[in-house]
Amino acid sequence: MNISDEIEVAIDDITSAGWGVGRIASDTDGRETVVFVPDVAPGERVRAKISEVKKNHLRAELVEILEPSPSRIHPPCPYYEKCPGCSLQFLKYSAQCDAKAERVGRILRRSIGTDFSASGFIPSPEPFGYRTHLSIACEHIGDSLAIGFIDPATRAVIDIPECMLAPSWGNQSYVDLREKLQHSISVLPERFRLRLFFDHIEKKTYVVHTRGPKKQHRKLPSRVRKMLDAFPRTETFTRTVLGVKLRLHPASFIQANHFTTQELYSRGLDMVGAAGV
Repeated sequence: MNISDEIEVAIDDITSAGWGVGRIASDTDGRETVVFVPDVAPGERVRAKISEVKKNHLRAELVEILEPSPSRIHPPCPYYEKCPGCSLQFLKYSAQCDAKAERVGRILRRSIGTDFSASGFIPSPEPFGYRTHLSIACEHIGDSLAIGFIDPATRAVIDIPECMLAPSWGNQSYVDLREKLQHSISVLPERFRLRLFFDHIEKKTYVVHTRGPKKQHRKLPSRVRKMLDAFPRTETFTRTVLGVKLRLHPASFIQANHFTTQELYSRGLDMVGAAGV
């Protein structure tokens, strides 16, 4: 197999990064070689062009979908093609859940022999607008500021004007933040990162440093901090979930999906009770 060769491959798995996984027989000894193809799902058969040849696998670019999945849809996000996130948006949400559950099951069966049932998978009641926090990167590119997410392949910042994973009111805060940063580009560092924390209860958006929850990590560069006077003051607050009191700072970690938090805590409490702890 050589770079630019075209192959046909059936996809039977998917990676955590959203690449489809297939296998083809080698030209020489008949052994199967793993092939990774982006934007394809288990159950699909595709034509792809080899872009990278490694000792134990191939990477290929999608050329044509020969047998599409019945769950394939047009990605609803207008930035899907360039954004490094949401790599499974070309599938219905239910199919995304099935693919993730199946992958977790395979990993557990191969690593520890556990028989995993997808019946325990908790889908989100809302496939969009659920995030409690987003980490964004900012980078000077020419005379403008790219504000968005980092491409894991190139490490470049991909400019994303809005994100469907943020709640609608949080997205408006993100748009406002982008405008303030763009207007102040001349005094901003060449590259920096920010974290948006969405308080779904109070419908507030906090903007903090991304490095961590400790006090010394919460201080933003002074030139950036001056841009954020219009946003709520970053302070510690409490939230109670099923009787469990949480003391949070906008730099703290909390369940990323606001709408599944109670169900996850409920199951966790049930497991603790069943264990007699």
